Amino acid sequence: MKELPILFSTDMVKALLAGRKTQTRRMKEYPVGSVLWVKETFATFEGAVGSGYIYRADDTHTIPIELCTPDRWKSSRFMPRKAARIFLQVTDVRQERLQDITEEDAIAEGSRGVGKLCTRADACFCSVCSFYAYSKKNLCFRAYWSKLNAKRAGGIYAWEQNPLVYVHTFKNITEEYKSESH
Repeated sequence: MKELPILFSTDMVKALLAGRKTQTRRMKEYPVGSVLWVKETFATFEGAVGSGYIYRADDTHTIPIELCTPDRWKSSRFMPRKAARIFLQVTDVRQERLQDITEEDAIAEGSRGVGKLCTRADACFCSVCSFYAYSKKNLCFRAYWSKLNAKRAGGIYAWEQNPLVYVHTFKNITEEYKSESH
């Protein structure tokens, strides 16, 4: 199996850890069968308790951040493979226009805005993307996509451009993969 890195935001790592995220849309295609090691925001530590990594997506840390290296939190872009703790296997890939996302797919993307902390009759606050989503989870996904991608590459990945994306469905294989000592 081919191993490839994939970046996820802290909120999406939390969705992965909670088992809510089983799909991602990307401009790049990851082949079916590939094992994706998740790159996430992390910090390294060394001290009397040993050395290792902590992850921003964890709500509680057993190692105080003060014991971490001077840089503290490091961008997921710089995470080495040896620090990876989440492994996903691609089970399906298809192409579609970004705006063709269904509500079911938005849920698989980790959206959970509808019904959470409603402040108006027609709007709900999405705790994943920190935006207001109007009546449908795919609008919550739209807000999150825009937050991450609107300015990338001069705006060509913006929701309004409706780019052609690869839709990857995956399963979390962390436990099996780690037990095989990769």
